[in-house]
Amino acid sequence: MWAEPAIQILYRNVEEIIKSELSLLLNAKSELEKLSSYLQAIQAVLADAETKQNSSRAVELWLERLKDAAHDADDILSDWETLEARLRLPVNSNNKLLDFLSSLKKKAKRTMPLRRVAKKIKKITKRFEDIAKEESDLNLSEGVAVPAAHPKHRETSLVPIEDKIYGRDADVKNIVDLLLENLNNAHDDVSVIPILGMCGVGKTTLAQFVCKDKRVIQHFEDRLYWCWLPDDFDAKVMLRRFLEDITRTPCALDNLNAIQRELHERLNGKRFLLVLDDVWTGSQELWSMIKSYMQSFAKGSSIIITTRLRAVADNAGTSPAYELPLLSNQDCSLLFQSYAFKNTGNQVNSRLEEIGQQIVVNCGGLPLAARVLGDLLRSKDKERDKERQWELTRDGENSDLQEHVRLSYRCLLLHAKHCFSHCSLFPKGPEIEKHDLIHMWMANKLLPVDEMMGYEDQGEEIFTELLGHSMLIGTRDDDGKPIVKCKIHNILHGLASSILKNHRSQIVADVEPNLNIPKKVRHLSVMGINQSSDFSVSPFTSLRTLHLTRVKLSMLPAGNLKHLRCLSLESCGLERLPKNFFRKLRNLQMLSLANSDLQVLPSSIGDLENLRYLNLSRNPKIKSLPESIGGLKRLQRLKSLHISFCDKLASLPHELLRLTSLESLKICNCPSLTSLPAMGMKGQMSYLRSLHIVECVILESQFEGLQHLTTLESFQLSNCPNSQFSAQDLEHLTALNYLRVDPPIDLPESVKARLAAFN
Repeated sequence: MWAEPAIQILYRNVEEIIKSELSLLLNAKSELEKLSSYLQAIQAVLADAETKQNSSRAVELWLERLKDAAHDADDILSDWETLEARLRLPVNSNNKLLDFLSSLKKKAKRTMPLRRVAKKIKKITKRFEDIAKEESDLNLSEGVAVPAAHPKHRETSLVPIEDKIYGRDADVKNIVDLLLENLNNAHDDVSVIPILGMCGVGKTTLAQFVCKDKRVIQHFEDRLYWCWLPDDFDAKVMLRRFLEDITRTPCALDNLNAIQRELHERLNGKRFLLVLDDVWTGSQELWSMIKSYMQSFAKGSSIIITTRLRAVADNAGTSPAYELPLLSNQDCSLLFQSYAFKNTGNQVNSRLEEIGQQIVVNCGGLPLAARVLGDLLRSKDKERDKERQWELTRDGENSDLQEHVRLSYRCLLLHAKHCFSHCSLFPKGPEIEKHDLIHMWMANKLLPVDEMMGYEDQGEEIFTELLGHSMLIGTRDDDGKPIVKCKIHNILHGLASSILKNHRSQIVADVEPNLNIPKKVRHLSVMGINQSSDFSVSPFTSLRTLHLTRVKLSMLPAGNLKHLRCLSLESCGLERLPKNFFRKLRNLQMLSLANSDLQVLPSSIGDLENLRYLNLSRNPKIKSLPESIGGLKRLQRLKSLHISFCDKLASLPHELLRLTSLESLKICNCPSLTSLPAMGMKGQMSYLRSLHIVECVILESQFEGLQHLTTLESFQLSNCPNSQFSAQDLEHLTALNYLRVDPPIDLPESVKARLAAFN
């Protein structure tokens, strides 16, 4: 489902360039208009093509050609946009007469690169013409909607399928305590307790064992009911299912009031416990209606719902969601062994036991993974077949298991699906910086087009959606602070990786001498673990995304990476980069050099005219930043700059103030930093939305221009004892919705009221 956003964004970019005077001047406008018409024709049949590709090899190949052409066209249009913006900059000269006399000659010379791009536009237009002509041969229809993905429910019951629950005794007790607390303090007639967690974490099993608890059986006097609901249920369907579970017979009633009266008669004013398992519908209106109907039943009654969607938990619950954590490695191992070594006694092959422990690690505390893989391996009869199967499943990437978790993926919105699959480009295990993730999506143009919302805000929305669907696990730096990092579970990482493999992407777990990586790969992630040979990216000239972690590099040929949008070099042992390394990376938008040994950044970083995001975290040897970083002189597009754990960094260049588009500045744990440029003075950094300065113990700053940063939404100044600001300046920050100051200061009443309203 990659095609719709890719073609949509490409079409929008073509339309923007058509409006440019230069497209007419360079005879490119007519070709661009043709390209626009072909893209419109293709867009009209895309939904039908996406549906038919699984049953038609011809359609699948057509989509592959379309994908390649779309990527190539995007590269060409990016070149045009960069060159056009460069052309609009004034020629530096103090001699007006000389400027006048040489203007025509200089203009002709400066437009030559654009003329070459115009020729490429003509060629790519012909490719799209050929692709559009094939539509009729493939019998693709216009306006066919892709059917919405609905999860296929497995029917569950009150009776658990497992004899024992591993690692959940405390969770059972906590839920039971909540139920009994609601019985004793029945503020609401019926309480709703949501159990929230990712697919396979054991929500259903937990609810079943709660219902088996003696205290629950005693207090509800055996009035325990269990319903599973279709994903698009309404209040009538839910109450009818409830009635059917009570009567054990189908309900013929179709009137909501009649169903409610029948329920009252059956329950006869006595309290009950109802479990609604695996709930997917979460509208606030629906749950308000359901709760209003349920309030007429006996006080002290309770409903437990299990869900993987935060919106359901938030809208349905009368108390905060109980978020079910992953199992500890020890409990996960016990669960795995109970399936894998069932009926084997003590006769276990030591080799299988060793591999089994590796499988447990890759299960990542997910009970479903431990159960499915353990059961699969137990079913193998021959020892040789069993060992082979164990080797194949040691990474936890099992097709049956992935089919279970694919339900959550199918229910994502289209753009969120695309963004989720690209999460696999980050290595398994380590936390991912939210900004790294969002800017990678932005650079690869995965986010939807919305004229009313910026791309970073769109990225925040999709990040929140993935968290809400339990596809990502959010982490905070400290309590009360917004989520700034996330993790992706090993099993979900495997799912995302399998999806992305169809998009000319390659994820390499370790560097080996004879790696088989296609030369036309567009997204490449390499993790070096037991690396025995140097790694070169020279052959991969089509790369858009390159993530290297702990990889020993023979060289970094930037000239071969002209289409690169995202570059992450983490823990690669680099002390220096080539002097002109960045000069030819004109399309680079995201750069992460975290966890490096860099001592200095080359001044050519100022040539990254499209750079939006720069992460310099955990560079303990770097002492200063080049003045050119404030130049980024051509387009001034840098929006986010993150600097943390740079132990020797003593100062920041004054030129930093020239980053007029900067929206996020984070400087943390830089113990040698002594000063900051005077932000906010003379209109500098007038778009700054987030400013976080933390643990810079000798920093001396008065933040004189703080009151002028009127777009600031998030401000933190923590543990910087020699820095301060006037609390009165905060009254001018009308957009501020998050503030943390350590040690605390007295705030004006108007600021307190504004922050309270936001929170």
